[in-house]
Amino acid sequence: GSRLYVGGDEDMVKVYNTMYNHPNASEARRAELYQKSLKSLQDEAEYGQLLAAVEAIETNHSFTCPSAGLKMASDLFAANEVNPEERDRIVVLFTDGIPNTVIDETTSTELTDEKVLQIRNEIVSTAYSAKQKGATIYSISTTTLGAGADRNFLSYASSDYPDATSYDTPGTAIDPLKYTNEVGSGEALGNVFVQITKNTI
Repeated sequence: GSRLYVGGDEDMVKVYNTMYNHPNASEARRAELYQKSLKSLQDEAEYGQLLAAVEAIETNHSFTCPSAGLKMASDLFAANEVNPEERDRIVVLFTDGIPNTVIDETTSTELTDEKVLQIRNEIVSTAYSAKQKGATIYSISTTTLGAGADRNFLSYASSDYPDATSYDTPGTAIDPLKYTNEVGSGEALGNVFVQITKNTI
């Protein structure tokens, strides 16, 4: 779980904590935070804030919870209406580890088969919510997941499976597949992001 910061504004210091999701904030307060958190790359001051936010990201837990990040993306989209003809909604789900927690879980639990399925179902269903808000989702994993690791949850969460509502019900994949990637180096990761940028309004 990582925290995203926007520099210089105390009211926005903790824009989002992937593990705790502003537990003491009302829905209206969270929506207010999300409305402030999108930054324009064409505005020099806002671009600077974005760079500061990226540089200030810190890891504060040993948990891996992709569904929390996907929920944040979905909530951000809900709080910020856009004209789809003017701006794409892009989500990049990038993980170097196997998911081991669900949203709002603050302690590690045994990864039984039932727990693993619960985690995977939450990831795919949360991704589907973002897709329903017009998001295109790219999934990227690293080779550190290990040989034989189940990467199906990443494919189902991506836009390769536009109708996947859960891990159990992935629906039909598009042909050809183009939204799921595995990378083994920084250069390969950079190439993926370059390609995503080329496909984005």
